[in-house]
Amino acid sequence: MDDENLGANHLVRLEKFKRWAKKNLFALSVVAIAVAGVITAVVMVTRSALRKGSTSTKQAKKIIDHATKKDEGPCAPFLKWIAKVATLGSRGLN
Repeated sequence: MDDENLGANHLVRLEKFKRWAKKNLFALSVVAIAVAGVITAVVMVTRSALRKGSTSTKQAKKIIDHATKKDEGPCAPFLKWIAKVATLGSRGLN
């Protein structure tokens, strides 16, 4: 098959697709709206879960900070580091 026939074949297939799309425009619109709804629902659920995780992470940091203020034992620097790392991902979510 030479390049000219291959290009003509692609144009024929494109025209067939255009006719099919015009004929099924309503069905394609319904599918597009349904997909958009599903994507929106997934984003909202994920955002809600991230916010809840952010809140609990901040609460855990407060507890660790409070505990390490009283006792500067050998674990205090490690606990402070854990609290700092845990809150890095939660910034800007609330």
